[in-house]
Amino acid sequence: MKKFIFLTIISITFAAGCSAPEDLTEKARDLGVFLCEGSFTNTLSELISNKNIPLLVEIDTNIISELYKYSQEFWQDYTVNAYEGDNEHGDGSATHYLILKSKDREIMDIRLRYDTSLKKFYILNFTSYLDY
Repeated sequence: MKKFIFLTIISITFAAGCSAPEDLTEKARDLGVFLCEGSFTNTLSELISNKNIPLLVEIDTNIISELYKYSQEFWQDYTVNAYEGDNEHGDGSATHYLILKSKDREIMDIRLRYDTSLKKFYILNFTSYLDY
């Protein structure tokens, strides 16, 4: 019985000391949702001068312009799929990538690299699937 209690205490202590790893794929998905919603609420342009962007180190005007092109499609309905690793066209430097979809079609993919010290993503590049 003493051995069982001792092992239980050790197991509880070990479990308490080990925090669960961050779910970076879910964070990447949250970033995609933030970008889609920012496009149809017209708030993305305010982020250019803001250095405190949730989940993102910085944002480029090119991706903001591209997201605004599709704001009406995102407004109707959108889905964000997040994946760990690089996409098939990447060079292996991305830690995650997103595919943003409207209700009818894929709109763009965004390659991301997570910075563990900043706990935020860099946008490496994006590809738009549609000519508007």
